[in-house]
This record gives sequence, C-alpha cells and structure tokens, in this order.
Amino acid sequence: MSLSIFYKKHFNGILLAISLCVSALWSHAQPVVNFAAYCDSKEVFLNGSLEVTFRLKNANGTDFSAPEFTGFTVAAGPNLSESMQ
Repeated sequence: MSLSIFYKKHFNGILLAISLCVSALWSHAQPVVNFAAYCDSKEVFLNGSLEVTFRLKNANGTDFSAPEFTGFTVAAGPNLSESMQ
C-alpha cells in the first residue's frame, strides 16, 4: 500500500488524533481560575472570634474589596498574602 493511499484511507482518523492532541495541550495550558471564601469555624459563640479568608488562584486580582460584616467587630485586617506554587 503506498503512503498516499494510506493517508486517503485514514485521513479522518489522523485528523481526529491531531485535534485531540491539540485540544489536550490547550486545556493543559489554560489553568482554571478559582475564587473562594473560607471560614475557620462552622460555629461561632457570642463574643467569639473567627477568621474569613478570600483566596484567588491562577489569576492576578486587583481592586478587591471585602464585603461588609454588619454586626461584627473587625479585630484585624485586611491582610494581604501572596505566594507562588
């Protein structure tokens, strides 16, 4: 079987394989951006304390403003932390 006949017979399969490889590389190159809020406890007693953490992954954040915590006394913060992983 000559090479050109092979390509003609299997063109769709080759095209599909190339498309899958390119899409796999593309999806691997694009990290997922994630923004989440965490609290260090599930239950807070009267006059107790808690810590709320906002975390942004795989993106650069600018102009973030935390929500109002009406009815709470803010003991410290906001604090900024940056890390590379």
